[in-house]
Amino acid sequence: MVEIENLTNYIKQKYKVNDRVAKNLAQYMLEQYKYLLIPKRDELLIEVYPHNDIEEYIFHTVLGRKANDALSRAFAYLISKEKRTNVRTVVSDYGFSIIVPKEKALKKVELLGLLSIKEDKFEEILREAIKNSEMFKRVFRHVANTGLMILKKYMGKEIPISRQQINAESLLNFLLEHYPDFPLLKETYRTILEDKMDIFHAKEFMRKVKKMKIYIKEVEMPSPFAWHLEVWGQSDIIFMQDKKEMIKRLHKKLLRKIKE
Repeated sequence: MVEIENLTNYIKQKYKVNDRVAKNLAQYMLEQYKYLLIPKRDELLIEVYPHNDIEEYIFHTVLGRKANDALSRAFAYLISKEKRTNVRTVVSDYGFSIIVPKEKALKKVELLGLLSIKEDKFEEILREAIKNSEMFKRVFRHVANTGLMILKKYMGKEIPISRQQINAESLLNFLLEHYPDFPLLKETYRTILEDKMDIFHAKEFMRKVKKMKIYIKEVEMPSPFAWHLEVWGQSDIIFMQDKKEMIKRLHKKLLRKIKE
């Protein structure tokens, strides 16, 4: 009780929030601390969560959604290539998770290997990861429209989006094969890496992580800091009420774990 009172008072004074918000934050942080740990600025926590027929790796990287998207796509691409399997990702502002079939589970050394990639090599890997993605095709069409390489209208008639996309894909494949440095391709990469994602902070993280203390913890259930990823990653959950119910179930299970 003393712990939560002290932490509540600290949060109120530090962040100028009301009693209710401060108490909820204090409770949230204490439950995270008691169940697992709260990583510091120079630490990285990775949760390994095996359940059902999958293995989930939860990276607590508080970098923003765009930077986390870049990291998750590059890591997922490498894992997919190495393990020859489909890899699913879930991304938020506070971290990301990578999900693989249980029979393709990663060893600790393989997780650390992902973090050992040099920042310049990281961008090269990310470019390969996005090159054949639907996002790349979609962004290229917009870039090609702007560059007047793909027409929106012909002889006064609008060209359907589906036809524009087919034309764009044909042009894209031709340029990738014969003119990989073509300006439209460069602008497509730039748009994705800098506007859709945040390559700068992702690379900065890849540089800084080499000096971080890394905790890789296998868990029976996700920690409170990972619940949002767990809920968003459930494809069968649609309604907000269902998400709230899942959070409640996770919280009850957590309290039982803490008391054990």
